[in-house]
Amino acid sequence: MQRIIKYILIGISFGSNIYLLMCALNARVTLSRFEIISVLLMGALIGMTSLIFETERISFLLQLVMHLLLTAFVVWGCGYLNNWPIASWGFWFLFGGIYLAVWLVVIIQLNHDVEKINKVLFKKEKKE
Repeated sequence: MQRIIKYILIGISFGSNIYLLMCALNARVTLSRFEIISVLLMGALIGMTSLIFETERISFLLQLVMHLLLTAFVVWGCGYLNNWPIASWGFWFLFGGIYLAVWLVVIIQLNHDVEKINKVLFKKEKKE
């Protein structure tokens, strides 16, 4: 259960920050309560879809494709409810760019974590 909550909170963090950044870049300052709640819910759902990477039964490529499709479906649903221009190619190019940017952040964070773990292991190995 803690793992699910962790993924939900990470998703909300990414989703709300990206959405606020998009609003700031478009100089949009009015947000409805419904829109705010739906974006938080969208982030939570996308975070939960990331649990797919916890399974070892399917290949990483299939996990990635499934995650991309599920994420696109959640974004489409939120966009539909909020009257976003989901029928435009620009919207989906933006979605793809954001999806790639988030993955870049995740990869950088994972590499950083692996380096920290390796340093600790190297220090521990030197002491023995």
